Amino acid sequence: MPGRFDLSKLDDDDPFEVDADNWPHLYKHTFIRPDGRPVRIELPDVLDLYIWNGALYYPADLAKGDAHWLLVGEIEGVVITVPLGPAQEWGPGQVPADRHLRGSS
Repeated sequence: MPGRFDLSKLDDDDPFEVDADNWPHLYKHTFIRPDGRPVRIELPDVLDLYIWNGALYYPADLAKGDAHWLLVGEIEGVVITVPLGPAQEWGPGQVPADRHLRGSS
């Protein structure tokens, strides 16, 4: 089983790529703040956690799925967990996830 991808090599400004199968999953959730008001968490919110060092990273169980890491953070009073994994495949016109790694050409 290959090792986890190296979090330190993610691009500082554009670290994540969401494949077509996961877009609907990303946007289907609405969360409730502690005060009872709804909040929709979107990709820019997750990027803010990453860019501003507001997230913690925990190793995911590689035997249970495709995620290598779990990004955990708080957005507007809601604690979220986002699974992170390497790109599985790409097609014509798509760029592989390693485009987002520092030092890649």
